[in-house]
Amino acid sequence: MNAFDVLENTFLGRSIDELDESILSFPGGQVITLRDLHQLVLILGSIGSGKTNLLTTFLTALIGNLQSGLILVVKQTAIDHAVNLITSLGREQDLILFGPGERHVLNLADSFQSPTDATAALLDCMDAVLGGSRVGGEDSQFWRSLLEICLTNLFCLSRVLCGRFDHIIAAELYAGRASTVTQLDDPRWQAGLMAKALESASSRKESDHGARLAVHFFERDYPGYGERMQGSITACLATVLDALSREPLRTMFSGRSTFSIEDILTGSKICVPTLSVLNSKAGQITNAVLQSLFFAAAPRNSREQNSFIINDECQFTLSPKLKQTLTIIRDFKVTAILATQNISVIDERVGKDAREALFGLFRTKIFCSQDHAATRQWASEQLGKSKQTIITRNRGNSSGRGGFGSSKGTSQHDHWDYAVQPSQFMCFKSGAPPGNIVETIILKAGHHWPARWNRLHPGRGNTVRPII
Repeated sequence: MNAFDVLENTFLGRSIDELDESILSFPGGQVITLRDLHQLVLILGSIGSGKTNLLTTFLTALIGNLQSGLILVVKQTAIDHAVNLITSLGREQDLILFGPGERHVLNLADSFQSPTDATAALLDCMDAVLGGSRVGGEDSQFWRSLLEICLTNLFCLSRVLCGRFDHIIAAELYAGRASTVTQLDDPRWQAGLMAKALESASSRKESDHGARLAVHFFERDYPGYGERMQGSITACLATVLDALSREPLRTMFSGRSTFSIEDILTGSKICVPTLSVLNSKAGQITNAVLQSLFFAAAPRNSREQNSFIINDECQFTLSPKLKQTLTIIRDFKVTAILATQNISVIDERVGKDAREALFGLFRTKIFCSQDHAATRQWASEQLGKSKQTIITRNRGNSSGRGGFGSSKGTSQHDHWDYAVQPSQFMCFKSGAPPGNIVETIILKAGHHWPARWNRLHPGRGNTVRPII
């Protein structure tokens, strides 16, 4: 320590680690720190339970503390609310509205470092859009591997043609593929884009290992696949790859980029996609692509800037790979807050085992009003049991030759039971007028407490207060 540090610690006290600074303050004296946020937050609540409203308190703190981030919400009203909040906090200059009719573009070709990066991003997006555990059923890993091979070779061929890993070129190449060996000799097919790409790749096979593998795959392997296997590959690829090549996504993800994911991670930008997930598949794909790029870029470099990702109704973009990313994301100054309805919708997406592993990563869990019985039971189990004293009072009357008599007795014993009964989660307030109060139970690092959130005015009326 230098002399200045010694004097500062002596007279002013030891400085507080940035990660231990409070972000949210609770009336009972509890706090949520930046360190807690980096160790992940999960919000569980039924439709209309107020989980989207309490996100306002988190966003007020994060945006007010000049953090950058990505806000993924599914309803148009939630999109409008996020935009209004950013503006009210004086951050309108940092706002990136990303959607049809907006001025911002994110060219995916600029975001890919290699065919592996391009393939990983698109596969994560497919998992999120199609529902990870349901793609291919029990053979999901086989299909993912097959799609990975196909996409990697498509991106290698796009690089041969235009010098970059372009998803639009990849889609056009796949549309012109040869489905049979005999088609390779058809003059009409040989006049197409795929034939030209394979010819160009063949000329550089000796010096380009990726080009050699791509030629082998599309001239020998793929034509040998059966009709059903080819149909399944096409169905998966078309869901995302074809959609990215059509409007409105084509304009949004191609052309000259006006921002990058690094602007969110290391700059001051706050990105809000404006395509409602509930109203269009394009909205779901947009959110899934941005989420995939964000989580892929976040662990690449250490940084001083704190950033966040908010994913309301995360079941729409959840993928099995997200667990691997969240395991390490806490080390890169990223706050991840995920909100969803109940455990059933997550089980449907990724399976029960993956959900249990994923939810186990969250240091802080917030339970809102809950209509789903299995989720109420699960929440009570997470909160644990406590020793409760049961007092039993007995009173009796007797009669006989000697007259009437009465007796009283009291006994007590200890009994272990849920600290919060499952039925209690049905009784929480959900932020409806006139009170506008959302009631929750917070579980953080083994400790839990009740918390009230003001839907309209965070911090007012003995509710959770954002610290700015």
